[in-house]
Amino acid sequence: MLLLYVPLTILVGVVGFYLTSWIQEIQYRRTCKKYNCAPAYMYPNKWMGMDILLESFKRAAQHDYLEYTRSLMEKPNKKTIRVNVLGNVAIQTTDPQNVKAILATQFKEYDLGLKHLQMFPLLGHGIFTLSGDGWHHSRSLLRPQFANDQITGFDGIKKHTDLLIELFKHKSARGKDFDVQPLFLELTMDTSTEYLYGSGTETLSAEFDDNEEETEGQRFAEAFAIAGTWCFKRALASRLYFLVTSKEFRDALKLCQEYVDRHVYRALEVAEERDRREKAGEEKTESERYVFLYELTKQTRDPVLMRDQSLNVLLAGKDTTGGVLTYSIGMLLRYKRVWNKLRAVVLETFGKNTDEITFSNLKKCEYLRCFINEVLRLYPSVPVNSRSSIMNTTLPRGGGPDETEPVYVPKGTNIVYSTYAMHRSKDLWGEDADEFRPERWLENKTIPWSYIPFSGGPRICLGQQFALTEASFVIVRLLQEFKDVVSDDDLTKNNGAIAQEVALASFSAHGVHARFVEDDT
Repeated sequence: MLLLYVPLTILVGVVGFYLTSWIQEIQYRRTCKKYNCAPAYMYPNKWMGMDILLESFKRAAQHDYLEYTRSLMEKPNKKTIRVNVLGNVAIQTTDPQNVKAILATQFKEYDLGLKHLQMFPLLGHGIFTLSGDGWHHSRSLLRPQFANDQITGFDGIKKHTDLLIELFKHKSARGKDFDVQPLFLELTMDTSTEYLYGSGTETLSAEFDDNEEETEGQRFAEAFAIAGTWCFKRALASRLYFLVTSKEFRDALKLCQEYVDRHVYRALEVAEERDRREKAGEEKTESERYVFLYELTKQTRDPVLMRDQSLNVLLAGKDTTGGVLTYSIGMLLRYKRVWNKLRAVVLETFGKNTDEITFSNLKKCEYLRCFINEVLRLYPSVPVNSRSSIMNTTLPRGGGPDETEPVYVPKGTNIVYSTYAMHRSKDLWGEDADEFRPERWLENKTIPWSYIPFSGGPRICLGQQFALTEASFVIVRLLQEFKDVVSDDDLTKNNGAIAQEVALASFSAHGVHARFVEDDT
């Protein structure tokens, strides 16, 4: 008898779902009229939206998730849609005017939703997880740390880049392709930790060491990557984030916190010594080298806050620049015309002398800027992002058959904006939107808010100039040292596109395999 109740229970549940969804839709349309809005297109679904959810997981496993989310907009030829998954109605948009509203003009009407709780185990109360007053406080703490005089020097970057080049030469001499992605991520881990803590993880140096035992820096780098992966899994689980955990995750978190805490307490000791000298009227003997944590002690002595903020900055500094560099080599492999042109410009502007690579000269190198802009257009570091409405509000466009009317947004609605899809929209970028063409940046045809690789509005990335400067420096040094880059991979596969794996940032799903040809002249 009990077996008879199972299908009946399922049937009642399904009927209840569709009845509830129908009633909610009627109420939503009535409220739309009150706000002088029109409903956005509701994307059709099956099995209570489970088809969309399952297809998302399937395409993510195939490293095709971003194209799937793009197709949700392009199939119905819409820029703003509503999606109902298990009764939870979200809005997805690629309309620059809506993105501008979410990130800037209606900034106070949205927050990060569940991100704080999903990312808290690793990032704590940091600038990338907080909203409201907590975010404002974090912003005021960190803004001075990214002043121009802190990003115009190259001493730290140069040392690690020289090591990277030696490693590239060593691996290329074997005559076999190697994956540049993990090496770029090691580079950015080393430069970021040296900037943050005063001493780097030295993971690139360990590549030359035959010792099989991992160094402390390597263990931290690995733990940080593991913790980041699990935080992304928690984000995918949405409201069920608290169910996503493991011993591997907890062990990685413990190692990360212990590693950073040692540097935090060292910074606090330096601060106490600085206070003592100042009180005694002694002359300053501090090193001129900038260290993020040492400077942060001038604004706070809270060790947990210092740890949280430095981990937030590390996440952005390591993954953003590492991704830009990886995709840059991927594009230069596929577009030899661009390699030749960019190298000619670099040699003409900087020669082969590293002394000519200054912050000012990098900014003046127009084609280099165009090249990096185009890499970030097709391969943005954060290709999909979201906000949650904290009140009943509206979006400026997307309602009605022609999408020209405002869209009503109930309180608690999750709004997903796809930077990836917007950066590849033919309506915004022309018929060649999917093509890699740096010259488009010389045409001055960019529509405002159609290009947001570092977000926009009040939450625009504080470290964007740091990331662009580091990426520019490394690219110039590689072009100075090598006359060509080659690969045995089939670079025409998928029309030359690089498959992307989306975690807390975008990475090449299969890496970028290459070898470099030295310039002996």
